[in-house]
Amino acid sequence: MIKKILSYILFFITLCSQNSYALIFESNKLEDIYQYLDEGAVVVLDIDYTIIEVSMGIEPWIYHETKRLKKKGLAHKEAFDYAIAMYDILTDLTKLIPVGDSPKIVNDLQQKGFPVIALTKRSIPVIDKTIKQLKVIGIDFSKNDLCDHDIDVMVTHMGRFSKGIIFTGYNDKGKMLFNFFEKINFVPQKIIFVDDRMKNVVSVDKAARIHNIPYVGIRFSLLDKVKKDFDLQVVEKNVNALKIKLGINPLNSVVTEKKQIPRSFDGLRTGQAPANVKAMACKQALRQASTGRQDDRRGGSWFEYISNAILSCARKIFNFFKCLLASGF
Repeated sequence: MIKKILSYILFFITLCSQNSYALIFESNKLEDIYQYLDEGAVVVLDIDYTIIEVSMGIEPWIYHETKRLKKKGLAHKEAFDYAIAMYDILTDLTKLIPVGDSPKIVNDLQQKGFPVIALTKRSIPVIDKTIKQLKVIGIDFSKNDLCDHDIDVMVTHMGRFSKGIIFTGYNDKGKMLFNFFEKINFVPQKIIFVDDRMKNVVSVDKAARIHNIPYVGIRFSLLDKVKKDFDLQVVEKNVNALKIKLGINPLNSVVTEKKQIPRSFDGLRTGQAPANVKAMACKQALRQASTGRQDDRRGGSWFEYISNAILSCARKIFNFFKCLLASGF
């Protein structure tokens, strides 16, 4: 609540500023972008809760999971990276939902010749996943003339521009955006930025002021109710059910759980795990989900976990005696 109040204080300070180059307002319509389009304008869009929403509330779970892991003794970066690695896998079992007409608007702006890029707090490990997710719903940010190759961009730690998307990670969005512009020797004539978080809208505003660039910041509010109604217990139950389908015991310690993730945690965290390994793991999980009996109705995910554990134990015993017989014991 305090953070939200401070964000709105910054919002009013911005409005009352004598700088005529900046305009910040709140809207629940992405179409408001069209009112401020001028020749030379660059449209910059946040991803989560702005143009897409992940079903089952998995996206906001990342921040709660990071806090939980920090309480268990993990450093902030390791906790966040682990939550992101799990997110990378779990989103293969969830549905991606476009927000409103976001695919249509992005494509229309691109066809009109305006550079449209994304500026997200997602980080390097989920670059490939994010690009694939967006293409599924018909959004391709690589369709711009600003840059046609990947560029590493750094403020306090490494981020990256890839296929029209700036993955900032922990970095300040405003600084990352302008560091990217400097890397490609580009000076925008105007920036239109849309984000569901006021602090990010203000962050880009500050950077635009420093560089004397006309700026329109839109604090996107369409999914405010969705975020407000976020129920951690419900999401945790959904996440645990997905973990079980992936063969991961949600009752295990963090260290044990890491070992159960397909391939190595470090490979997922750095984005180096072969794509086919993750794909095979997720396909197997999807197969289990689609062919499984309707046990969930009788006992939910914990019943399923116990049933799977018993079956696994029975298989191991059967294989053990099978090996003994084969060896002539």
